[in-house]
Amino acid sequence: MSRLLTILLLLFIAATIAHAQPGTSPECASATMPAITEARSKCNRIDGPTQQSVRPLFDDEFTSLSLHDIWRRGDNWQLVAPDTPRGRGGANFQEMGDQWWINPFNPSTPVSGGPRPAPLYQIDSNGLKLALLPAPSRSQSYVHSQCRCTNMKYVGALLNSSQTSRRRFGYVEMQVAVDRLPGFTFQADEEAQPFPMVWPPEIDFPLIYTDAGGVQWMKIQVNERGGKTQTYATSSRDGFDASVMHTYGVDWQVNFITFYVDGVQVFRVPTPDGSYTHYRMYWYLLTGANYQQTSPIDPNLASLPVYAHMRYFREYARRP
Repeated sequence: MSRLLTILLLLFIAATIAHAQPGTSPECASATMPAITEARSKCNRIDGPTQQSVRPLFDDEFTSLSLHDIWRRGDNWQLVAPDTPRGRGGANFQEMGDQWWINPFNPSTPVSGGPRPAPLYQIDSNGLKLALLPAPSRSQSYVHSQCRCTNMKYVGALLNSSQTSRRRFGYVEMQVAVDRLPGFTFQADEEAQPFPMVWPPEIDFPLIYTDAGGVQWMKIQVNERGGKTQTYATSSRDGFDASVMHTYGVDWQVNFITFYVDGVQVFRVPTPDGSYTHYRMYWYLLTGANYQQTSPIDPNLASLPVYAHMRYFREYARRP
């Protein structure tokens, strides 16, 4: 009898301890052998870090947008580039495309004129809209004097996060949809400063453009020294529709750079040596015209404005 009591007492103590474990659900504690795999999964999800517990280090949900001629504390984004906040574009700035990236506060380049004037940066119920517009005729003389060119028929959007978020390693996620028009490009890219002294690194993702044949491409580019580029590409011809909202994520860590579309890994490369491990990097968001010159074409001016639509932009120390 005493032996039976001892066994019953031990079973009671074991059951009490199992149910008292912090974060352990009753179904985990009482799982039978056929359900052990599912129960372990549930227990791990409860005990381990959840998506809600991994908070962004930088987060813009684009419910509002604060921009100034000169960056101010409280602005998530700086206009144009850190070294050229008043505008840039063309060969004089070592840039591709037929767009002048504009600071709308610069009195020499007001965003007005053209067949269908519209703001370059907008917030609506779906988030941020980055436009490509016809270049106002009254800005042409100033723009051409700055770029030392004569082909700037467009003005584009360009924002950077250099004043608010410079990081070495981490995970970035954004939701983006890009209008489909031959010659129109949206690009998000991560770079370091000062350029070109520390170029590369540069990670282009997503790079979305429509070629002269009307095919819309989504590309990933990891630029390395010596002109080497590691690339992944898909397109509307393959069934990928970049004109609708997708979630794009890049996980840049010490050993690998891993790319995700809608939560699925699509590309992974070893982290290049040197500058990819030495420098802190920040992000650019841009719209361009004839920017991908492997299929050169200027967007139809009568079809403008076109937009890249961004629902959110988030940075984490690790992938949530």
